[in-house]
Amino acid sequence: MTYKLIRAINGDSELIFDIKKRSIKPYVEKMFGWDEEWQRQFVYKNYKPQDIEFIIAEDHCIGLLEVQEYDDEIFLKNILIVNEYQEKGIGTAILKQLIERAGELHKPIRLEVLAINERAEAFYKRLGFAVTERNNIKVCMEFKIQK
Repeated sequence: MTYKLIRAINGDSELIFDIKKRSIKPYVEKMFGWDEEWQRQFVYKNYKPQDIEFIIAEDHCIGLLEVQEYDDEIFLKNILIVNEYQEKGIGTAILKQLIERAGELHKPIRLEVLAINERAEAFYKRLGFAVTERNNIKVCMEFKIQK
């Protein structure tokens, strides 16, 4: 399935919230409970449009990619794809592009997933990420660039 990435802008918070709700609500709900208004305010306060690109496929916004680049790493804060578009190869294609970029920059990619999201952990492991730390809330993972 083909896709394109479009940079988020100020004012996109409700769309970001909708994507979060349609992709990871079950995991958040299981771990912490889901308070709709609290989650909405969290998105409004914490998501920065300059770090977010929307994933567009079949003329629909189906997810988002949130990446932060630092001097020593690329931090994959979120890749969220709404449930009905998961397992279609889009996440894999996006991650492969990010891995290629990391190789060009000679930087590792680091990320965190909720500990109960075994599906996400398995997805990242298939792409070569390794667990660096685990607790009852989150799993930290890293893709090391081969030199």
